[in-house]
Amino acid sequence: MMVYPAFAAEYDQIVSTSDETLDVGIYTIPEIPNTSEPTKLKISFLKPGTDRIQEHIDYRLTVTKDGDYIFGPIRLTHTSPGYVTIPVQFSENGLHEIDIKVEGILFSPIPPEMASLTMNIGQEESSIPEWIKNNAGWWADGQIDDGSFVSGLQWLISNGIMILTQETA
Repeated sequence: MMVYPAFAAEYDQIVSTSDETLDVGIYTIPEIPNTSEPTKLKISFLKPGTDRIQEHIDYRLTVTKDGDYIFGPIRLTHTSPGYVTIPVQFSENGLHEIDIKVEGILFSPIPPEMASLTMNIGQEESSIPEWIKNNAGWWADGQIDDGSFVSGLQWLISNGIMILTQETA
């Protein structure tokens, strides 16, 4: 699975499905999900490596924490416009996994492909995001190319998580 930094500022995360047929982008309202109000998961199905929406997707969705279902599993569902908003009430802070199984594109069934995202509820991400840690490991193991790793670093810089300074001697 390849993890990409957001192409548009609106996505918190973008991941590829297991066979890389689609990318799945997600962002939330509120921006920092919490347990005191419902969170809207804004999910978009994207043409791979782009920010263009792929229409007519059949999918299933679950949200789990420590292997326990928090939301779903939902039955096979179709989205004509290629994006969906799903309200979820989180009852606990901490890491939650969002699994999206894609089973059809443009009214044609495909072998199921999974996209998994991790969301930290109730805590602002103030350190390095988990996806860049994964990218670093994959890059070190030769599983992703230099360009993919550098684009992740550029995202950290453009979002103020990593700041470059020039020291003078």
